[in-house]
Amino acid sequence: MQEKSTAEICRNLGLSAGELLSAHNGREVMYNLFYRTFIMTPDDEYYRMLEDLVPDIMAMADGWGDKNASDAASALSDFISTRKKLPEEELKEYDLDNMRHYTQLFCYSNSVRTAESHYLSREKLSRQEPFDACTNIYAAYKMPKDEKYKEDADFISIEMRFMAFAASKTAEALKTDDRPMIAQLLSGQTDFLREHPGLWIPDFCGDVYAYSASKRLYMPVCMIMSAFLPNDLEFLEAH
Repeated sequence: MQEKSTAEICRNLGLSAGELLSAHNGREVMYNLFYRTFIMTPDDEYYRMLEDLVPDIMAMADGWGDKNASDAASALSDFISTRKKLPEEELKEYDLDNMRHYTQLFCYSNSVRTAESHYLSREKLSRQEPFDACTNIYAAYKMPKDEKYKEDADFISIEMRFMAFAASKTAEALKTDDRPMIAQLLSGQTDFLREHPGLWIPDFCGDVYAYSASKRLYMPVCMIMSAFLPNDLEFLEAH
């Protein structure tokens, strides 16, 4: 990608410097939501995160003009509203159901596969070519390892974590007008989205939709993610 100054990018996108930084900070937040959704069962911290983001998700979905995304955003809003209204004992059972749904969807041998290698490698096994490619990309961009969750490099949450990390670094580079770093980060994210999440996340989401356990929380999150990724790619390419 051609090296450009922050001012040039702002002119290309029709944004102020503050709006541009806010957009990349917002990208980091969204990718962190996707990371957290699939890395472990939901807890109070996750529910607070989701509640804080629902208004922004609804605004984004409306901006995309995507009815499925708008319906999914409304479903997430209803999910949060329902949960907040429940008495304590019912809330405990509701949250236990959400944890059970995660386990049913992602933890059993016949559950939804959660790594790129399962979808795109010839063998449909763990730690195949996509795993090696992602490992090399993270090393090239010096992404720190996640010491708490030691999942494979092509696990869905780790791919989302890389995008969150790169979005944060992009905001930092834009703030200091570091042209070589801006170009490297924008190019890296664009290529990564095209060659990794963009190739398998649609099939992953389709598999999630097939499970009735997904309907309360994971289906609407996946529908938002399915809409967010191509829109984010378009945003990156416009730089």
